[in-house]
Amino acid sequence: MCRIVNFDYFTRPFDMILTYFVPEKYMETNYRRLSSYLLGTMLFAHFLSISWLAVGDKYHSHFANPWMQANEEFLEASHVTKYVFAYYWITETITTVGYGDYTGTTTAEMGLSLMYEFIGLSVMFGFMSVVARAFKGKVDFDVFIA
Repeated sequence: MCRIVNFDYFTRPFDMILTYFVPEKYMETNYRRLSSYLLGTMLFAHFLSISWLAVGDKYHSHFANPWMQANEEFLEASHVTKYVFAYYWITETITTVGYGDYTGTTTAEMGLSLMYEFIGLSVMFGFMSVVARAFKGKVDFDVFIA
C-alpha cells in the first residue's frame, strides 16, 4: 500500500505507552490503535504547526508579506497566540474543513498549504480506516432502520 505519510512513526510511541499502562483486558487492540492514531495525529499537527509558523514569521521568513504580517492581529500577538492559531489552522486544513478565513499570502505559503491539504487527505483516509477496523462487526445498524 502506498502512503503519502507513514503514521506508524507518530503512533508507535503512543501505542507502546498505551500497551504498557492499559492492560489488554481493559482496552481492545482496535481501540488502542484508534487512540494511538488520534494522539499521533495531534503530534503530527504540532510539527506542521511549527512549520507553518516558520514560513509565516515576519522576522525569519525570506518571503515578502508572510501571513502573519498580512493579518494585523498577529503583528503584536504573543507566541502562544500564534501557536494556537497555527495549530487551529493546521487542524482545519488536515481535516479538510478549510473555512477559508485565513489563507497563505505568498506563493510558498500557498504551495505549502496545498501540500498540507494532500497530507490531510491521507490523514483522514487513515483515520476512517482505523475507525472502521475498531468498530468492525460491533455496531448493529439494523436498529437505526425503522
